[in-house]
Amino acid sequence: MNLDVGGIPADQLLTFIGEPSPLKIWQVERIVDKVSQALDPSRPYHRMALDLGDYGEPGASPAGKYYEDNSTFLEQTKHTIIHDTVDGRKSKVSLAMAIDLLMPCHWDFVGGLVIILKAIGGDLHPARPFACCIRNIKLSPLCDRLKIISNTLRAFWKGKKTIKNVDRDILASLGEATPVNRWLPASLDKTIRLHLSLPFEIDLS
Repeated sequence: MNLDVGGIPADQLLTFIGEPSPLKIWQVERIVDKVSQALDPSRPYHRMALDLGDYGEPGASPAGKYYEDNSTFLEQTKHTIIHDTVDGRKSKVSLAMAIDLLMPCHWDFVGGLVIILKAIGGDLHPARPFACCIRNIKLSPLCDRLKIISNTLRAFWKGKKTIKNVDRDILASLGEATPVNRWLPASLDKTIRLHLSLPFEIDLS
């Protein structure tokens, strides 16, 4: 209880959950499983709602199958809907999906954890949006920096010195712009631009 997560005291985090119940305890156990997997890959996390494999392939690992003995808790968690926004537009995400997408390595892990704990406690209208993967990426403090890196890679592989807002140190480190050397920066530039510009219009419920 003397610990804190991202500057938030543990006892305050517990107040978000409210009085314990069998459902709440089960949901918190899923968060523990998710974080434990990140700390120890030998401890697998079983997805509740996200029906994707490790490489994004759909249907590779049917979501929820592991929890057949807890189907009531699973369904209640899937039907608990968090109402927030994506890029300023109204959106929603199920509590099950939010836990599936909670990543300790994510820039807004603490913010996401708070939203999830409050949802378990019954607060389904968070003050800030739930950010994960490519959802609400524009809120990332690294967003502007990524744009500069993308511009720099683009200037290199296109051979255009007129592109503005580039990082000269990164540009110099890329070396000679040969056909082979252009391919990887072009691929990375495309990946970054897709993440920054892809419209996320899917309700995760």
